[in-house]
Amino acid sequence: WLLLNFWATWCPPCVEEMPLLQDTARDYAARNLAVVGIGIDRVEPMRRFQAEHGLQIPLLVGGVGGSELGRELGNTSGALPYTVLVSPDSRLVETQLGRLRPETLQRWLAGRLRT
Repeated sequence: WLLLNFWATWCPPCVEEMPLLQDTARDYAARNLAVVGIGIDRVEPMRRFQAEHGLQIPLLVGGVGGSELGRELGNTSGALPYTVLVSPDSRLVETQLGRLRPETLQRWLAGRLRT
């Protein structure tokens, strides 16, 4: 399973949900879930953000091209944050435009990930 989060350092709801993503990566690492952030941003602000917040999840620099990938995955508005859950067989099974809430993420993962 892959949880992809499109975000930016200048996006307040993106910043607010980062602890949830970090905790989810830690809590579900042994249950076949990878969490990856795709920053619609530049390298240096992302590096600073990752260091300042002690984030361990991979943060990839998507820049403007990251927005296009998000659109291909259903984010027609291009707004942030945008999160998708991809199954092991590469199916897009869940999407969320706007801040991801813990209860939404829990519902997405319940029953899907092996224990």
